Amino acid sequence: MPKKAHFPHVNKVRWRGELYYYHRPTGIALPREYGSPAFAKAWAEAEGRRGRPELQLSDPRTYSGLVAAFQKSEEWKRLSDQTQKDYAKLATWMHDQGAGSKPAGDLTQDRCEKILDRAVRELGWRRGLYVLQFNRRLYNWVLERAARKKQWGEKNPWADLKNPSRPPGKPKANRPWTQDEIFTVLFDAPNGLRRAYVLGLSGLDGGSIVKRRWDEYRNGGFAIRRGKTGEESWIMVPPLFRYLLKDGERHSDFIVTDQNGEPFEEANALQTRSSKYLVALGKAGRVGVGLTLHGLRHTVGKAVAESGGSLRAIQGALQHKSTRMALYYSERADRKRALLDAAGALDDWFGLQSPGFRDSKVPDPEAGKSNGDKA
Repeated sequence: MPKKAHFPHVNKVRWRGELYYYHRPTGIALPREYGSPAFAKAWAEAEGRRGRPELQLSDPRTYSGLVAAFQKSEEWKRLSDQTQKDYAKLATWMHDQGAGSKPAGDLTQDRCEKILDRAVRELGWRRGLYVLQFNRRLYNWVLERAARKKQWGEKNPWADLKNPSRPPGKPKANRPWTQDEIFTVLFDAPNGLRRAYVLGLSGLDGGSIVKRRWDEYRNGGFAIRRGKTGEESWIMVPPLFRYLLKDGERHSDFIVTDQNGEPFEEANALQTRSSKYLVALGKAGRVGVGLTLHGLRHTVGKAVAESGGSLRAIQGALQHKSTRMALYYSERADRKRALLDAAGALDDWFGLQSPGFRDSKVPDPEAGKSNGDKA
């Protein structure tokens, strides 16, 4: 007897003794004869819409309607192409959890917690964290305008959720590079990647790095508009590394190229190539674990802050939209400076700096020896 066909993402509901089917991610009702040609055709059409969140719109008040509206907004247009693709995948995953056909304003914090827990289990810790970040941004966009709040709710149910805990032993990703790691990589990397790392040390992210052309490089820097935030900024290449940027042949109008001298089509391709190289370098014991291309942005933020740079300087170096993100680096640098100052004050308090400390409190190892006994 032939096996009955199985159609994923289909829910069945019994109501008043009758059985009904619907496509869970999109909320589309399906014919009542499960497995029939009409059912299979309707299911295939619904699955086709599943990968396109902007088409999953039956009621503008639903989560699908909110996503569709966000994708038409100016804020969405300011996002990089890669961020838009990542957000679209996360929206599709949210639809798969049954959120797509539900009113966006009815989403509770309790429901969000369950979705977040499932995301961490199914997608992993890092992607789960990204699900939280995407939804926070989506609902914060709602709260910016009264008309949006009237349609999609007056609260952000994701706002108070804690970030999922990092798994024990998992290395911190995108951490700042040490000075030794910077010079190890710069003098070891192939020319195309070396130029990418120099641009990373200038504060550019992956999406901005792959777009940079030689004719844009003037007076030691670039005038750019960051795709993720839309912020315009002047980016200066650190003088120490400018010769590494210009060293070697130029195989393309674009500054960063792969091992074949071809420009990278998108940031993901560059990040994949960089990741393979850095992981191999780490396995050889030449750099630490967790080194990434994006970590160079954190390196720049840390360097500017610890060098005494202002919030505006950090904001400009990293092309942040506001000084709120720059505060992260500034506060850490302030704490470090405060700790160093406190260490000196403690030395004074304990009398370690007093002129007579050594003579009065610490025995002199040379005391009592004759001149002939001293080395």
